[in-house]
This record gives sequence, structure tokens and C-alpha cells, in this order.
Amino acid sequence: MEEKEMKNKILAILLFSVCLASFGFVSSAETDTLTVTANVLPTEISISVPESVTFQDITPGYISERIDLDIKNIGTTDVSITPRLSTEYIGEVFQKLGFRRVLSDELIYIRYFDFDIEKPEVVGGERSQNIYMYLDLEDFPDVDDALIDHTAEVIFTAVPL
Repeated sequence: MEEKEMKNKILAILLFSVCLASFGFVSSAETDTLTVTANVLPTEISISVPESVTFQDITPGYISERIDLDIKNIGTTDVSITPRLSTEYIGEVFQKLGFRRVLSDELIYIRYFDFDIEKPEVVGGERSQNIYMYLDLEDFPDVDDALIDHTAEVIFTAVPL
């Protein structure tokens, strides 16, 4: 009986080991370690606009040809952008700058216009938005003297959405 008991014990131990291995309690796998590193940078608001544009000659009573502006979001967050005239501008001509997002949109004047640009798909990339700019002098009074090279700065301010 001793031999039979020994066989039963061995069989029981083998069955128990197989059960443990099947349930993942016993493993002969090897492990290794991976170190993960990242640079997490703060959100950046950054846009790029054309350096300058020039309207063709225009006379009161007319609206200019459109100028296509390609504005770029080169930061890392969605932004809302508002163009405004520099506080140093004291004239009236460029108060009549108008903008459209889409050609069929109504013309919106500089102090009321804004538009959004989503963030680029990748850090270091860019996303562009085309807008249309006009100089609307349809209701502008006649001028006594020509305004040659009349200039103003338009400041585009971006804020995060």
C-alpha cells in the first residue's frame, strides 16, 4: 500500500501543479523594465499673420477688391482671434476695414469681427484659416486731398478657447 499511496501523492502533486500553472499562480516567465520619459510643455498661444498688405487705389463710394489673408495657428491650443486697429491710429479710413470668413458671409467691421482656429495636429505644426479683408468706403465722405500711402497697424490678438 505504501507504493500505491506514494503514486497517489505524486499524482496529486502533479495535478495540483498543473492547476496552479493553468491559473497563472506559477510562472516561469522572465521580466524586464522599460523607462518612459516625456517633456510635457506648457500650452503656447502663437499665431502668424502676413507682414503687410496693400489695397489698390480706391475712391469714396466704392468697396475694395478682397484681400485673402492666411492666418496661422502655430501654438498648441485652439484660439479665438480678433483683429483691431492700433490705438495709435487716429484716422477714419481703416475704421471701415471689413472681414468675412466665407465669401457669402455679410461683411463685419474690424471692431466686431473674430474667428477661431483649431490647434495644429502635431506640436510644431501649423493650422491655417483663410479670411477675406475689404476696405469699405461706400458710405465714406469725399476727401479734399488724396491720402497717399495712408497706413495703419492691425493687431491680431489670439486668446485660448
